[in-house]
Amino acid sequence: MKIRKLALCGCLATATSAFAQTQPVISFDANAPSPGTVYPNLFGANHRYGVNASGSADPTTGITYPTFVSQIQDTGITMLRFPGGTMANTYRWSNAIGPQAQRKNQVNGNQAYPIPLQSTFGPDEFGNLLDQTGTVGNLMVNFATSTAADAAHFVAYMTAPQGSGVVDGVDWAALRAANGHTAPYNIAYVEIGNEMDVGGEYYWMGGTPVTINASCSSNKVPCLYSYGGATSFSNQQVVGLDSWQSSAALSTGAQNQTFYTMYPPVVPNSQTIFVAGTAWTPVASLSTAGPSDQVYAFNPVSGTITFGDGVHGAVPHSGNKITETYQSGVHDGFNAYYTAIKAINPSVKVCASTGVPNVLGSTNPYDCAVMHEYANSPTTPTNIDDYFGESMLGMGQLAYNVKQMRTNINNTAGSNASHIDILISEYGMNGASPGYAPHFLRSMGEAVFQGLALTAWMNNSVPGAERHALTDYTFSAAPVNTGVSYPDNVLFGGPGPTTIATPAALAMKLFKHYSGPTLMASQVTSNPTRTLTSGHVLSSIVPIASRDAAGNGYLIVINQDPENPVTATVQPTNLAHSTTAVVETLASPSITDENSPLAPNTVQLVDQTANVGSSSFQWTFPAHSITAIHFSPQ
Repeated sequence: MKIRKLALCGCLATATSAFAQTQPVISFDANAPSPGTVYPNLFGANHRYGVNASGSADPTTGITYPTFVSQIQDTGITMLRFPGGTMANTYRWSNAIGPQAQRKNQVNGNQAYPIPLQSTFGPDEFGNLLDQTGTVGNLMVNFATSTAADAAHFVAYMTAPQGSGVVDGVDWAALRAANGHTAPYNIAYVEIGNEMDVGGEYYWMGGTPVTINASCSSNKVPCLYSYGGATSFSNQQVVGLDSWQSSAALSTGAQNQTFYTMYPPVVPNSQTIFVAGTAWTPVASLSTAGPSDQVYAFNPVSGTITFGDGVHGAVPHSGNKITETYQSGVHDGFNAYYTAIKAINPSVKVCASTGVPNVLGSTNPYDCAVMHEYANSPTTPTNIDDYFGESMLGMGQLAYNVKQMRTNINNTAGSNASHIDILISEYGMNGASPGYAPHFLRSMGEAVFQGLALTAWMNNSVPGAERHALTDYTFSAAPVNTGVSYPDNVLFGGPGPTTIATPAALAMKLFKHYSGPTLMASQVTSNPTRTLTSGHVLSSIVPIASRDAAGNGYLIVINQDPENPVTATVQPTNLAHSTTAVVETLASPSITDENSPLAPNTVQLVDQTANVGSSSFQWTFPAHSITAIHFSPQ
């Protein structure tokens, strides 16, 4: 299909009086503050530890490549999430500190691809990246296979000042210093688990409840997440220390084999271990067993299953599958995590990813509600214009979701409501791109979506948001599976040492550099519209205006019409400003234009200085573009 090339004029326009009367008018009023607020941590990204931080870190040292550090700084990214999302649900942070040679592999928490992942990029390498870039951190802690105490230890390791003392027998600040970093790392949020109630990622909560809080037992997963409990499993495969693949449950025929329960601890004496479907017998010690005795030793705390050596206890035949029926628990719930972490560091905000707001309600404390806002890739459009338009309209549903969450928190959290943040720790577009735009997620069209997302988060006063994802093996010669399906869905295409800023990263840069903290009321009259093939109507112009304490005014205008530039009258009110303004435009001839290793600057930000006068002026906004105008104080 031929992709239409468009004019890129972002410029002052001259028009006759008759034409000016029908032009759109974009107006904003410095004396009319909008309800929204632009918070510093709005410009964040989700960063994943696996496979050398998705290709952004040196595989020998774990340190982020210098070019990438500079790009993060230049873009103005303010917050980074670690160790990631689903792939990090089973992350053992203590396996990833200290000398590289002593670190242990992780289990990929993506249950569809539970392979071992290296710990090269660990907590200290992440902290080093925070230091270098001046960003703050959001820690996602393991709820699937860990405990509240371990999460608190992770927070202590990352944030405790020197001299803060011993916690559960360890001086975590001193241990961090021994590993090369004396000062605490800058952590703002701690997120308890990732997507615990979606996509089948229920982990121990997916079992049959044995103990569950009676007040919410009909809502199993959120109830177990909030209050903890025990569950039972029947004939579940056993696992390895760093792999949950089906092969990890098969006997190799070797002596003294060790396997592990998937979700320890195990309620004592509740387990039955099966070898090729036959139940074997637990013994206190293998040392008293005979060579053919079908027995095993078991540790209910760790869930460790140990078989014999053919002298003391039989060896399961090679290829035999080991399974287990057992009761898992009792597991800590969010409330226990919250209490343990706050005892370590009261200043971090502890966020619930499930059970909010209805199950946690008004009596259980939480500092923030996690949301993951993805627009599904439209499946029916047959051309790029309609695909782009439907994708942009999908952002409206995400904005509604956030507004509804705030309403629900206000209605259920009682006196706590005003203190509870919304943290959007992942957002973007989901789904396969169409054949006529196979890399839409790294295109100019996606940059417009990024601008619409930031506009929505600002209008809803979202304190923190993190785009999925910071980087991946986007331009790798050979596919690298990090447990995430869409390597195009990034701000920076990798791998390093040379990463490529996508148009979406440039959109974030524009918004970061051309936004003040206080929103001003803005509106569009006579806004052009476009009717898509589906019958859905797309308004062309989406503005957002803001100002800062120094008197600077900022107007960002998104033109989401896929084909047509829009000439509009821009009308600032009650803003004393210079007669010249800096204008920065992100535009490209084709919606599908992208930056790549061979052409890294196809889509660029273009600066202009415009004579805007002292009142209204006209400007032409290119099709599928973002334009920022900076009004300096008079």
